[in-house]
This record gives sequence, C-alpha cells and structure tokens, in this order.
Amino acid sequence: MNQQYIIHGFVAIEEVLPYIPDLKSKIFLDWEKKEWIVNLDSDRLRCFRQNIICVVCGAQGSFFLLEKQKNGGVGKPHLNLYSMVDGKRVMLTKDHIKPRSRGGKDNANNFQTMCITCNSLKGSKTLTIQEIKDLRIKRGVRK
Repeated sequence: MNQQYIIHGFVAIEEVLPYIPDLKSKIFLDWEKKEWIVNLDSDRLRCFRQNIICVVCGAQGSFFLLEKQKNGGVGKPHLNLYSMVDGKRVMLTKDHIKPRSRGGKDNANNFQTMCITCNSLKGSKTLTIQEIKDLRIKRGVRK
C-alpha cells in the first residue's frame, strides 16, 4: 500500500464530508484555476463520513489531498484522507473488519477507518483492535 501519488490540491475536510452522499454524486473542485470532477460515490469516502479516526491508534484525518497515482495511474484524481502524525502525512484507509479473503462482505457493517500503518499490520488477518495495538507495541511502531 505504499503507492506514490501526484498531489493536485489540498481540500479541507469541511469541503468534502458534508457532500459525501448515499447515492452517486460528484464534487467540482476549482484548484489553481483547474476544475476537477471528483466522484464521491465510494464506500471508502462513506466510511470516512462515518468516522475520520483510526479505530486502533486514534490518528485523526484532518485534510484531503486531491491525488492521482504516479507511474501510469489511470482515471481522474481522487480524494485521499490524511492525518498528521509526528510531522508526517499518514493516509487513512477503509479496512474490512472481516477481510474479503476470509469471506468478509463489501458493506458498511464490515468497514472501519484505519490509518495505513495499522491496516498494514492487520493485513488480511482477522484481528481485534487490541491485537493490532499489541502488534504496534511489539514492532515498536510509534503513534
């Protein structure tokens, strides 16, 4: 999950969260005199609408970046949610509580917000939040 992105703009949380719909919708962002059409119809963004805090370490999303994947990334730019931890950007992700590889479903009841660090530690395992916290300690991962 260590993807590289081209940053096209900074977007404040309050400019996005209220507009994440239950149905298909798009947001128009004007940044540096470019207009971007960003699709807000994603399970990931709806997960963030419910909770912008990592359920394990408490990293709180504080801004979105309008980004596009480097190295041949296809499609239009999308919004990624970030927290600042020790002066560094940490991406927040949508985690499947019960991993899809273990029969977990793609529905809101099976989603939770995790920072990329905690989500990487969990991987495709079925772990409790406490077990992931213990892994962080065992591996010496700071907040």
